[in-house]
Amino acid sequence: ESAAAPPSDVPSDAKPSPLAAAWESLPVPHRAGMATVTAASAALNFGFGAIVPVLPQYALGLGLGSSGVGLVLAAPAFARVLLNAPAGRVADAAGRRPLMIVGEAGAACGV
Repeated sequence: ESAAAPPSDVPSDAKPSPLAAAWESLPVPHRAGMATVTAASAALNFGFGAIVPVLPQYALGLGLGSSGVGLVLAAPAFARVLLNAPAGRVADAAGRRPLMIVGEAGAACGV
């Protein structure tokens, strides 16, 4: 005889979260690469988030005012707006994987 399944707090008809569903749909050989890229992106975003609280004091020490701090914070977003379309064309021509590798490596050098 088979043993009954232990009771669970999750109903049997519950759907997995979209994140869990996306992970499950990813082929197993690609999961390590996805985890690496995700960890690298998280580390880069953490680094940016760590500097933002001290940036105003640092900028004032360099002689920048409030406008200078705003420009420093807005520069990455402005660059993204300018470069998204050209980078998309390059990615279509060269493939996304090489650009992802070069982009992460460049960001790591910038940190």
